[in-house]
Amino acid sequence: MMLCFVLLLLCGSCADDDVRKAAEVKEYVSAVMKNDSSVAASGLKAGLDSLDPAEKHGVESIYAAVNDYVRKLLSTGRHSDAIVMMERQEGILMDGSRPDVTGIKQLLNIYVCLGAAYDETGMPGIGLDYYSRGLALASDSVFDKYRAMLYNNIGVLYSRGGRNDKAEQYFKNALHLNLKLRHRKEIFLNYNNLAATFSEEGNLKKALDASLNGLQYISAEENPADFYSAQISLGSLYSRNRDMKMARSYLENGLAHLDSINFVPGRVEACQQLARHYLNVGRLDSACNYALRAMTLSDSTGLTPLEIFSLEILSDLHISRGDYGEAVRVLKRCGPLKDSVRTEESRMRLTEWEKNNLRDKSKVGTVDASSTSAWKICAWVLILLFIIVAVAAAIVYNIYKRREKTLKNREAGLAAEIDRLNREMTCVSLDRVKEHEGIESITEDLAALFSEMTMKNTGQSMRSRSLIARLNHISDNATDEFRHYFEKVHPDFYRTLETRYPELTTRDIRLCAFLLLGLSTKEIASITSREVRSVESARNRLRKKLLLDPTADIAEFLRTLH
Repeated sequence: MMLCFVLLLLCGSCADDDVRKAAEVKEYVSAVMKNDSSVAASGLKAGLDSLDPAEKHGVESIYAAVNDYVRKLLSTGRHSDAIVMMERQEGILMDGSRPDVTGIKQLLNIYVCLGAAYDETGMPGIGLDYYSRGLALASDSVFDKYRAMLYNNIGVLYSRGGRNDKAEQYFKNALHLNLKLRHRKEIFLNYNNLAATFSEEGNLKKALDASLNGLQYISAEENPADFYSAQISLGSLYSRNRDMKMARSYLENGLAHLDSINFVPGRVEACQQLARHYLNVGRLDSACNYALRAMTLSDSTGLTPLEIFSLEILSDLHISRGDYGEAVRVLKRCGPLKDSVRTEESRMRLTEWEKNNLRDKSKVGTVDASSTSAWKICAWVLILLFIIVAVAAAIVYNIYKRREKTLKNREAGLAAEIDRLNREMTCVSLDRVKEHEGIESITEDLAALFSEMTMKNTGQSMRSRSLIARLNHISDNATDEFRHYFEKVHPDFYRTLETRYPELTTRDIRLCAFLLLGLSTKEIASITSREVRSVESARNRLRKKLLLDPTADIAEFLRTLH
C-alpha cells in the first residue's frame, strides 16, 4: 500500500514537471512570435495561445504547433532564428527530471532539425553532434521513426563528404525502418537520397529508378515542397543522362511550383540546376539568368553552402565564355565564405565547451537550501522504497524456496518410483528372456531329434512340426516383451542400432541391450542358457560388426549412442 502511494506521488510529480516544461516552451515561442511579423508566424500564434498544456493531449498539441513554426522558418531560409529557438527548447526540456515519452519525442525532433539546420548552414560537424545525441536517446523501438530520420540525415553527411558506401548503408537502414513503419514521406526522402548517392557513383540508371520509386510515396497536394524538390533532382539526373527535353520539363515545372509556395532552399537549388542544364546545352544567356537568380536568392537566405555553390556555377559560366579573370574573381569570393563558416563553427564549439565546463563547476559548488531539502525528501523516499522492496523480495524469496524444495522432493520421489518400476519391469522381462532361451534351446533339440527320426506316420510328423511352431511363437513373444519393457527405460535404442548397423541380427541387438544394462558375461550366459565362452565369442563378433577397436569397451560405446 505504501509502495503504491509513493509511486503515485512520484508519477504525479513527473507529470507536473512535463506540463511545466510544455508551458514554458509555449510561453517562450509565443513571445518570439509576437515580435515576428513575417508570414512564418501568421496564423500560428493565435492557435498556440489557445492551447492549455494541462488539458488532455495539450502537451502534444503545443509541441506540434511549435514544430510547424520551426519548419516555416527553415523553409524560408531563416535557419539562424530556427536554431536559436530549438536550442532554447532543448534547454527547457533537459532541465530537471528526465522527460516522459512525449518530451523525448520532442527532443528527438529538435535534434533532427538542429542537425539539418547546422548542416545546411555549412557546419556539418555540429550537425553530427546533434544526430549522435539523438541516436543515444532513441535506443527504444518506440522511437524508430526518429532513429530512421537520424540515419537518413547522417547518410546525407556521408554523401556530402564523398563516402558513398557509408551513405548508402545509412539510407538503406532508414528505408528498412520506414518501410516497416509505412511512413510514406520518409520513404520518399530515403529513395531520393539513394538516387543522389547512385548519381555520385555514376550509376544513372539506378539513380533514376530510385528517384521514380520515391515519387510513388508522396503527393504534390500533401507535401508540395518535397514533391517539387524531387522533380528538380529528377531533372538534374535526366540532364546528366543527356535527355535534355525531359530534364528541362522537370526543372522548369519544379521551379514554377516552388516559386508559388515560396520554398526558398528549393528555389535556389532549382535555379542552380537550370543554370547547369543550360550551360551543358550551350545556352549561356539562359544559364547566366538562372545563375544570377540563384545568387540573389542564396544571398537572401544567409545559407553559406548555397552561396558557395551559386558562385561556383557563375565561375563555370565565365570560364565557358572565356572570361577567366572574372571567373577567378568570383572564386575568390568563395574563400572568405568558407573561412567564416569554419570560424563560426569553432566559436560555437568553444562556447559549448565553456557551457559544459561552467555546468560541471556549478555541480561541484554549493547547493541552495531548497535544493538540499528536496534532495533529502528524495533520499528518504528512496530509502523507504528500498526497505519495502527488500521486505517484499525476502517474502517472495522464502515462498519460492519452500515451493522449490517441495517440488524437488516430489520430483525425487517420482523419479525413484519410476526407476524402481522400470527396473522391476526389466527384471521380469529378463526372466521371460531366460525362459525364451530355454524354450528356444529345447525347440532346437526337438527339431534335430525329429529330423533324425523317420516318421512314416504323416499325422505324427505334422503334429511334431505344429508343436515346434507353438514353442517358437512362445519364444518370440518373450523376446518382443523384453524389447517393449526395455524401450520404456531406454527409448529408441533398438531403432538407433537397426538404423546405423543394419547387419546386426536380433540376437546381436539383444546382446547390446544386456551390455547396456551392465550385465556381466557370466550373467548373460546364465540368462541365455549358453556357455561363457560362447557369450565371449558373441561379444567379439559384435565388436567387429560395430567397427570397434579390440580394446574398446562395448558398453561405454553403447552409452554414447543412448
